[in-house]
Amino acid sequence: MRQSLRFLVVLIASVPSILVAGTNGELRLQPLPQVNDYRIAPTLWDRIPRTQYVPGVKTKQAAYTVIDSLFNAFSYYGSGQTPVLWDPQTKAFVTIKRGALPPSAQGTSDHGNNIFILWTTDQGASWKRIGPVLEGARGVLAPNGAPRYPAIALLYGDRTITSLDEAAFTYFSPVTNGTDWSGMAVGLIPTTVGAAPQNTFLDKYDDITPDNQEYLHAYGTTVNTTSFSRNTEAVYGFGLTSLFPSPQGSAPTNQNNNLCVIKVDYAGVNQFEPMIPPPLRSTNFVDPGSTSSRTNNEVALDVDQDLNLYAGVFGRFSVGGVDTSRVTFGVTKSTDNGQTWTDLNVMPMSVIEAYATANGADPAQSGFTFSWAWNNDANTRVTAAKDFVVLGRDRYSFAGQLMLVSNNQIQAVHYVEAYYDGTQWGIRKIADASLFETNPQWAFQSGDATLAPSQLGCELQLSRTDDYSTVIFKTLEAKIVNRNGQDFLTTDVVLAGRDANGQTWDVLRNATQSDMLDRITWIPKVLPRDLAAIPLLTVQAASREGTEWDYLWTNQFRLAAASQDPTPDEVLRYRQYVTYSNINYDGLPEWTSGSRVQESRSDDFLVIAPNPSSSDVTIGIPSTVAATGGTVVITDVLGRILYQAHTVPGQLYHTVDVSHFPIGAYRCRFEGSGFTLNASLRIIR
Repeated sequence: MRQSLRFLVVLIASVPSILVAGTNGELRLQPLPQVNDYRIAPTLWDRIPRTQYVPGVKTKQAAYTVIDSLFNAFSYYGSGQTPVLWDPQTKAFVTIKRGALPPSAQGTSDHGNNIFILWTTDQGASWKRIGPVLEGARGVLAPNGAPRYPAIALLYGDRTITSLDEAAFTYFSPVTNGTDWSGMAVGLIPTTVGAAPQNTFLDKYDDITPDNQEYLHAYGTTVNTTSFSRNTEAVYGFGLTSLFPSPQGSAPTNQNNNLCVIKVDYAGVNQFEPMIPPPLRSTNFVDPGSTSSRTNNEVALDVDQDLNLYAGVFGRFSVGGVDTSRVTFGVTKSTDNGQTWTDLNVMPMSVIEAYATANGADPAQSGFTFSWAWNNDANTRVTAAKDFVVLGRDRYSFAGQLMLVSNNQIQAVHYVEAYYDGTQWGIRKIADASLFETNPQWAFQSGDATLAPSQLGCELQLSRTDDYSTVIFKTLEAKIVNRNGQDFLTTDVVLAGRDANGQTWDVLRNATQSDMLDRITWIPKVLPRDLAAIPLLTVQAASREGTEWDYLWTNQFRLAAASQDPTPDEVLRYRQYVTYSNINYDGLPEWTSGSRVQESRSDDFLVIAPNPSSSDVTIGIPSTVAATGGTVVITDVLGRILYQAHTVPGQLYHTVDVSHFPIGAYRCRFEGSGFTLNASLRIIR
């Protein structure tokens, strides 16, 4: 390996100093002054909880250890991005981020457009970092723009290594000039002392298309990665992304759907090679008929035990004999390191229709979608998330959200697994997706309180263990907590598992179980086989608006015990930060959407029937509390009261007309003297 990589290894003194000497020389962020010298409202400054990093009440599962702060937390974003990985050999958890350089002596700082790599080999007890491995204002990016949303893969050939200091990383980071996506930054970053990083900028892809016309294509905003090695001379990293005609309208609309694989050859002469595999050309997908839309997108890359490479994609296909007006999944495979690819294996629409029929929905209306909106409100449109893993030779699975529709109304949303078992396609249910039936206005807002519900596209993941024995599904679910008689909606990370050779999924399990709102969360694509320490990365933002956040932002964070961890002042400076946790899957409790009221004198819940309902519901009041009478209250997920009525002493039942309630999830409570009982209610049509 060393002989074949000699051209990579040079003295740092002979190259521009991009890799910090010794990998531990990153400068410290300067402490934040204890006065408000930043341009934010004094009232907002006063609300930032200075003590939130002092050890407080911990969650039952996730530890939420703060490992870093970010200038812009949204460098972790996108359902097709790979910003974290876990390595079976070194037991390392790695993450790549875009972040800010330390402030200068003059008190100024840049805008966070630099790429850093962090990792731990002791489950978060200590961290090592290199960077910046790419600076947005220097080197290959100086004239081209700023990096965004980086993805990472690990390379070390077929050697036995004991630490990541003997390995290398490859990264992919889309680049923007502030107006357009101008290209892709790609790098090969050896961690060996004395080795030089290789950074390059891939300009817009110049494509001679099947009609022999030349079109320029800009690279997409997210990249999914994988890597493998056949021998010391064949070590590869791959990134899957979309290509967009640039400028918009420069190509016919039937050339608007190319998908691109970027191949990084660790030991080759041509190290960075973008390609459009023939099955991923626009000609395999339906013409969108518009220069501003697409009919496909990349999902993910993975490899089987024989190191065959698979690309999972989604869209409206013009091949495979499927209904070209509806979306489904397809897979292409390479057995020769990306040189040639098989025809697309497309899931037939009949599989989707059979699942819809079996669940009492209209097979012609039900299915997967690119995006959809709650309550037909365009302002709440979300990304319909998807993921893909390989479980063996010609055995692979997608996870997605399947909309069950009747009479043009979404009746239910299921998390499902669309799988190919080597001979045929099928769909099996993972769980109900109750989060999607709630009002979305509470969730996934950016730091300036504007709606950004498309972040939900990040949260659905499908991972496998390193021995291909177990599949893990991960997403977010909504949960209502009640404190002092007031309902608050929050989210928890939920997991479900399946034996790779089994047919059924576990129940959803609660991986975080806290009152804090989880948002932008990641587990690696490859996991430890014993599932006792599943790495979880979350990105959090402090100081949110609203009384709900005054309560929910609790002191649940603690600093990791490592010399380069951010101080509370450093984290506070940026108010957006990254946390790390270890999750023991077997010890997780079953997920539930409700929460008992701590101060209630009764453990009973209200009984609501029918539930779900479309017209009337009857609320059953336990006799132990009905004797004194009370108040029935129904609220939406924001806590807004939609119905309120008093009951007389001894009344055991109360009927409510809910026919005018919008489709979604609600909370019902019965308030008496010194107690409160709660129940969840779903409205369907």
